[in-house]
Amino acid sequence: FKAFGTPFELNPMGRNMLIYGENGAGKSSIAEALRIVFHHERLFGRFARKGVSRGQEETRFLASYAHKGNMTEGKPEIMFDGLPYSELDKHNQHCAIITRDTIFAERRTYDDILEYKPDTINFRQLISSADYAFWQTDGDIMTLEQLQEVIDEVNQVLDRRFLETLRIGIESEDMYINLTDKVSGLYASEDLHRYFNEAKINLASLLLLLVTIKREYASHAAQGSRPILVMDDVISSLDACNRSFFAEYLLDEFADYQLIVLTHNLGFNNTFVRIIDSKNQTDAWQCVTLYVRNDGPHAYEYNAFRRSADLLKDLDNGSADDTALTIEARR
Repeated sequence: FKAFGTPFELNPMGRNMLIYGENGAGKSSIAEALRIVFHHERLFGRFARKGVSRGQEETRFLASYAHKGNMTEGKPEIMFDGLPYSELDKHNQHCAIITRDTIFAERRTYDDILEYKPDTINFRQLISSADYAFWQTDGDIMTLEQLQEVIDEVNQVLDRRFLETLRIGIESEDMYINLTDKVSGLYASEDLHRYFNEAKINLASLLLLLVTIKREYASHAAQGSRPILVMDDVISSLDACNRSFFAEYLLDEFADYQLIVLTHNLGFNNTFVRIIDSKNQTDAWQCVTLYVRNDGPHAYEYNAFRRSADLLKDLDNGSADDTALTIEARR
C-alpha cells in the first residue's frame, strides 16, 4: 500500500498512538489506509469518473493506492483487526480523519452552487473535505443556528485554551466564515491572507473541524463505541505556544477517543510526549518513530527521554537495531 511494499503492522493494543516520522517515512500512507478502511465510498465518490462502470473505476481506484514497486495484482491489501477491511463492520466503529490537505481544501475548491470567492473559509466545503462520519448523508445539512453553536464553542476555545484574540463569525447564509481580531480590529471574510497570518487561518479551520466532529459524534455515537480521531500533520504553521495548547486541548477534550497523531515535526512530537507525561498518561500512549531503510518503512516504539545508559544496554543486548537506537539517541 503506497509507501509499504512489504507487510507492515501497527498494533496499539487499544492505546493512543503518537507517530513521528520525517517526510517520506510513510505517515500519510497510514492515514490514507485508515481512510480507505472507514471511508471507502466517500473517497471513491471523489475519485470516480462519471459515465464509467463501477467495476472499472473500482479497479483503477484501488490500483492508485498500490505500491508501485509491487504491481502483481494491482491493488493493495489492508487488514484491520485481523479482517480484510471490506469485511469490517464499521457501524459500531467511527473514525474521523483530518489531514493537512483537509484544512487547505476549502480555500482551493468551489462548486457550481457557491459563488467562488478567493482565499476564504466556507464551512460547508471545509466539512465536505473531511472524513468523519459514516452516517452523514447529503440530506444531513447543518443549519445556520447549529453552525452558530459550533462557532460559539470555537470562540470559547480560542479565548480560554489558546489565549487568542482571534474570533470567527458567520459571514453569509452560504456559510462563509469571517475572521476578526478583537484587539487590532482586523476583519476579513475574503483574501484572508492579506489580513491574517496563515497560523491563525489554519487554527480557525482546524478548530471548526474538531468542534464539529466532537458535537456530531456526541449526538450519534452508539453505546459502547470508542471513536477514533486521526490527525496527520495538522499543526503546520502553528507557533510553539499554540502547538502546546493544541496538544493539551486534544488530550483534555478528546479523552474518550482513541487518538492517532502523526507528525513530521520533532519539536511538536517531543512537546506532545512531555505533556502526555505531565498528565500521567504515558501508559495510555504508544509513541512510535517511523524510519525508512532499504527494505522500506519500519516502526520503532520508544520510551521518551531515556538515559543514555539505558540506550547502551539495548545496544549491548541487541534488543533494538542500530538504526532505531540512533533515532532515539538524536531525540
